[in-house]
Amino acid sequence: MLAVTRRTHQHDTFQDLLRLRFGRRDALKLGGVAATAATLPKAADVFRGVASPARNTTGTATRAAVAFAPLQPAPTNDDAVRVPAGYVVDVVARWGDPIFAGAPAFDLGAQSAARQEQQVGYNHDFQAFFPLGDGSTEAVLWVNHEFTAGALMFPGYDPMTTDMAQLKTWTDIELAAHGGTVMELERAGRGAPWKIRFGRRNRRVTATTPMTFSGPAASDTRLSGGATGMLNNCSGGVTPWGTVLTCEENFNQYFAHNDANPDPVLKVTHARYGVPARATGRGWETVYPERFDVSRNPSEPLKHGWVVEVDPDDPASVPVKRTALGRFKHEAATVVVAPTGQVVVYSGDDQQFEHFYKFVSRGRYDRRRGKANARLLDDGDLHVARLRADGTADWIALRHGSRPELSAPHFADQADILLRTREAADAVGATKMDRPEDIEANPATGRVYVVLTNNSRRTAISPDAAEAAANPRSDEREGNKAGHILELTETGRQGHAGRRFSWDVFMLGGDGAGANRVRTPAAARGYRDQYYAGWNGPVSPIGSPDNLAFSPDGLM
Repeated sequence: MLAVTRRTHQHDTFQDLLRLRFGRRDALKLGGVAATAATLPKAADVFRGVASPARNTTGTATRAAVAFAPLQPAPTNDDAVRVPAGYVVDVVARWGDPIFAGAPAFDLGAQSAARQEQQVGYNHDFQAFFPLGDGSTEAVLWVNHEFTAGALMFPGYDPMTTDMAQLKTWTDIELAAHGGTVMELERAGRGAPWKIRFGRRNRRVTATTPMTFSGPAASDTRLSGGATGMLNNCSGGVTPWGTVLTCEENFNQYFAHNDANPDPVLKVTHARYGVPARATGRGWETVYPERFDVSRNPSEPLKHGWVVEVDPDDPASVPVKRTALGRFKHEAATVVVAPTGQVVVYSGDDQQFEHFYKFVSRGRYDRRRGKANARLLDDGDLHVARLRADGTADWIALRHGSRPELSAPHFADQADILLRTREAADAVGATKMDRPEDIEANPATGRVYVVLTNNSRRTAISPDAAEAAANPRSDEREGNKAGHILELTETGRQGHAGRRFSWDVFMLGGDGAGANRVRTPAAARGYRDQYYAGWNGPVSPIGSPDNLAFSPDGLM
């Protein structure tokens, strides 16, 4: 894990940066000018996800938080982290770094599950930074550990080995390396490098940590016994009450033998989520068949694919899988408080031709209630997006009994809908997208951005007009290789809690060659065609967008 720190300071107006980077006055749909400083949300509120969108007004442009000279493309064999002039890179935490006083130092030849449970996990992904005090010298960091790669972790690794004792040792270490890490950080002063501190909050959450379920599916018999750990945690989010939402994504890869599943209904459901029909490449089903072999335990995959809430301030707290947010390959859990006070959580299902969603709480956020607000995530409606070719769209509530296709005999109850979210989304005609990953809201405008990373199977234009318009690029050889980003505008007085929105293609990735730049997404015909928010000047090659972040004043 690396920290990038700015050592020098430059200042340009927001409008100057827009002109440099986008080349049109309405690049971010700000109406020609940036919002005034008086209407911008507080930085602390932006961090906690509770800021209301600023209204566009006429006035003095804000000062940009960042400005730097663009990096030039580097050779593919350049094994270095490149940052602009005036910035430096420091290593904060590596796989195996101890997080407790007395924990063993990392030793590749002596690694064990017990050691790994006291050390930073493997393969960092989403991070959440919680400042302590003014945040200048103390903080808490949460880090996801998405998946493990045994061949890179263990000398002589062979998942097909017949030495079951050795395979169990490797498996146990990998299970302990999954999940997430809570670590306190400190530094000598502003600009100094951050280092791990052995603080009281430090904690490992792994693939074997006991967890609970909450929400409408918690009492379903298929989830009986609670959850054991979390798997393949990719992106996530932060709640206004100071907890982490960490997302289980490609959980299917850990389970085996769906072809021998004795439950015909679950066999179809598991296939819809990509559970392998036969053996996995990991071999964990050989070591722990009661957990990872669905022919032995058909319901176990249902315990994964959830958004998990973790309290980074309380190492004794039990992580909670929030079933009201639905079960799929979650790539994000971005929290926004709507003008109504309701809590909204946006999330993408990161797979080709899948959908994107939002959850809207029934109750309203109350800052005075602190972490008791977490109960809001257990009572509300999960919605899936259905777009139209004219740029309008609806959020369809996946509520049992609300329409025939969401009623018996198709779905027994609300728990069944949440356990089989993909099937419910299919039933209501949700729009199929090119791998929906991160979804983020711009704090300065309230507009929402959906990242579509790519889709190698988008080799022909969809016959569905809305799907084709929202995923406008296909190529018979390589599909939508470079990906794109949608911009959503929630409509109506309810804002983020509403049922309708408009949409537009904000950016198409591509190689930036002059002959391949197009002025509108509709003009794109191949994966190399590039559209960059209307800008038609020089653009660096860009492709496969994944995660986004916004500065408080709206820079993406």
